[in-house]
Amino acid sequence: MRIAFSGFAASNSFSQETFRGIKEVAAKNGATATFLDANFDSAKQIAGIQDAVTSGKFDALVINANDPNGIVAPVREAIDAGVKVIAAFVPIGSDLTTLEPQVPGLTSTIGETPSSTGENTGKIIVQACQGNAACKVAYLPGSKSLPLETIRTKGVMDVIKQHPNIKVVSDQEGGYTADQGLKTAQDVLQAHRDVNVMASSDQAIQGATKAVADAGLSGKVKLIGQGGAQQAITAIQDGSWFGAYVYVPYSEGKTAADYAIKAVRGGKVPASLNSETLSPIGPIATKSTLGDFKGDWRS
Repeated sequence: MRIAFSGFAASNSFSQETFRGIKEVAAKNGATATFLDANFDSAKQIAGIQDAVTSGKFDALVINANDPNGIVAPVREAIDAGVKVIAAFVPIGSDLTTLEPQVPGLTSTIGETPSSTGENTGKIIVQACQGNAACKVAYLPGSKSLPLETIRTKGVMDVIKQHPNIKVVSDQEGGYTADQGLKTAQDVLQAHRDVNVMASSDQAIQGATKAVADAGLSGKVKLIGQGGAQQAITAIQDGSWFGAYVYVPYSEGKTAADYAIKAVRGGKVPASLNSETLSPIGPIATKSTLGDFKGDWRS
């Protein structure tokens, strides 16, 4: 059995952790797993999927969609060719508020909606601002060009706009690397040294942690990640971060591979699974919720 994984990018730790889960389950079942590198490029991802389908080399395809709606056509081609397709992390289709399959024949969707991610991130921001009558927040979306990031940002704003004590003072792109997060955080702190809360991807907040320390503001800026990787959990435990939204890419990869193998063998699998249920503490990590949770992956 041959499984192809079309990840966001080979350089992305999140996709690498998903692939690690896929490879682990594939190996236990005598299957092979191949990473198709999209390099955060929607057009490249579409071409890679089409090439994989045309080659006839794969029985199943797991996808981290860079453009969930734009990828529908090649997904249909894959399904028509008899390839079992599983959406991982983000739904495939125009509606990013539901996990129910939107493409006829799609095997399953395993993930969380970007709107839910945003709403839960917003709830953590609200907690961080509790007791502050004029809480200044920098919410730094990873990439404004990604549709899922647009939906996620809307989810954040829908929650915090209900709280008049919170004001968003910056929405620069935080990126998905510590280097970009460092640079963006430095820019934010130069313009808004009195910012109270900063939230972005785990990787960006790792960079922001250094920027805050270099500015002499450690302990004065509450940092919130989106990812809940092992490094983030450690930072929450030691108090350098306030909290994080918890992703479980490794567990998603394992589940996706398990579903793919069962489906290829003719078995039935759930049409969707909310991966927030794969986290033993749920989607929100703060010092009060951690328990003995160590994180599902390393960023």
